[in-house]
Amino acid sequence: MEMREVMAPDQRQARRTAKREIVRQVESGATVSQARRGCPISLHRTTVYRLLKRVEHEGEHAFVERRYGHPIKLRGKCSPSC
Repeated sequence: MEMREVMAPDQRQARRTAKREIVRQVESGATVSQARRGCPISLHRTTVYRLLKRVEHEGEHAFVERRYGHPIKLRGKCSPSC
């Protein structure tokens, strides 16, 4: 089983700051490619476009890291309301 590395709070803050900077540059007229080149973290082009769309729909909440992977499976009995 592969273990994922857990990010420290300062790493999360650095990613949020870098994402905000990319969005700011694109909103100022830079292309996505130009904004990515100046970014200290590596973000795939598609990820940047998804981020821009989320910012448009969610505002500041778009910069919060989201959980990835499969949802947790329920184990044991489920309540009758299921």
